[in-house]
Amino acid sequence: MHDLDVDLEKLSTYLRGICMALRACYKTSTPWVKLYTQFKQDIHQEAVVFKDGLLPLSVLILCYFRKFLENYIEKDFSLWKSTLVNIRKRALECEQLCECLVGWYTHIAKDMEKWPRLGTELLEALYLDERKFEKESRVMRIRSKVVDELFVPLLFVPNLNTMAAPFVHGGSDKDFIAPPVAETEEEIAVVGVMAMKDTMISAVQRTIERMTSVTKFFEVTGNILEEMTITKPKQDGTLEDRQRRHYEAIGSQAFRIQTRCDNLAAINSLLKADAQYVPVDKEKYVETWLNEKTLESEKQIADHLYDATEDIEILECLEPP
Repeated sequence: MHDLDVDLEKLSTYLRGICMALRACYKTSTPWVKLYTQFKQDIHQEAVVFKDGLLPLSVLILCYFRKFLENYIEKDFSLWKSTLVNIRKRALECEQLCECLVGWYTHIAKDMEKWPRLGTELLEALYLDERKFEKESRVMRIRSKVVDELFVPLLFVPNLNTMAAPFVHGGSDKDFIAPPVAETEEEIAVVGVMAMKDTMISAVQRTIERMTSVTKFFEVTGNILEEMTITKPKQDGTLEDRQRRHYEAIGSQAFRIQTRCDNLAAINSLLKADAQYVPVDKEKYVETWLNEKTLESEKQIADHLYDATEDIEILECLEPP
């Protein structure tokens, strides 16, 4: 249970990092840096897939875990025990929803593999500006405490630097000296590419790892619940003893984990506000992308989602506006 608590906290952080990176790239205007304008056009498909597809799906699915945890909070042991079969189904539903997210994020990560190459021409053309920020990053790491490298490129983005700083220093601002932000169009272009190349790509990879961990949690929990419903238990001790231990173990931490879900729901408006700067999807690319991607089994991820849940709000994400 502790791992699920940490996983949900980290996933919220990574979603914030991705959305802030999108803002760093797409809110900035550098009309004189043509290579940057082209870079933003070249990565637009992946950016809009996240904005209109993966972001709403991620928030809804992660917050949906509250419904599973309610079984351990709102039901006493006697009622909980009498509904084990349905609780097992809810665990399976959560596991399959996680599998969908892992599948989609794995595909978007593959699509984003071209980003470093696309940004190379601009970074080579603005070599001195890139070197400046690399130097400032090294100086900051020496002079300040850095808790998470993920947000470091965002420290150079005007108006985003103060929001990124707490993620970098972890709240210990007394040991933190912020670097200077980008000023010229060329500098803004460089930090915009850095945000996408270093922050967003890394955050997506970390999201895959954490979502895989959450998937495993629900798989293991589902197996435990299934084994508790059989007549002849596989382990020593009475069936009811093991049921009670499981009920109390999850119940003792369920409130804290629900709080993680609530915290994510609370920052959803911030996530959408940061991601809104990505230009609209005029060609309905997101809907096509979501519905054509497959799992390793070759089953379409969208079909797996339809098989997993009947939640209308989640299913509507497959047809973004």
